[in-house]
Amino acid sequence: MGLDKRTKDIYILDMQRKQLSPHGVNKLIKQIAYMDGREVKAFEEQEPGSSGKAVVEARKRELIGFSYRPDKVTGSKELRAGPLSAYAEAGNVKLLRGGWNEDFLEEADYFPNGAHDDQIDAASGAFEKLADKGVMEIAKAPQVLQDILG
Repeated sequence: MGLDKRTKDIYILDMQRKQLSPHGVNKLIKQIAYMDGREVKAFEEQEPGSSGKAVVEARKRELIGFSYRPDKVTGSKELRAGPLSAYAEAGNVKLLRGGWNEDFLEEADYFPNGAHDDQIDAASGAFEKLADKGVMEIAKAPQVLQDILG
């Protein structure tokens, strides 16, 4: 996800939705971290309880040298999705065209009552990071946005 600092539009650049083993999840997260680069800030929702802490500690070891932070969220997924939903309704959220668009938009249409909610939850978490405290770069947004906007 990235922010066009000129227009304040949000661009969702990619979304991964897969059912993987824990090893497969670790491998995918590590691949994405290397593709994004070490200068990119990475956040992951920390599940409550000791298993959530264990996952975060293991991920920190896997992503040594990267700017990785756990994110302890509060409130319901519906409440957390509100700011992104409002921004999207105002026409300020754009999707980079890709094979993931249809699944993402279908999930958004049925949220919070659909069969899936993980993509919307992830997008609202990323939006919160972009909007909060001046953290303005998630993924390689500046170069990708330059390419998109010319």
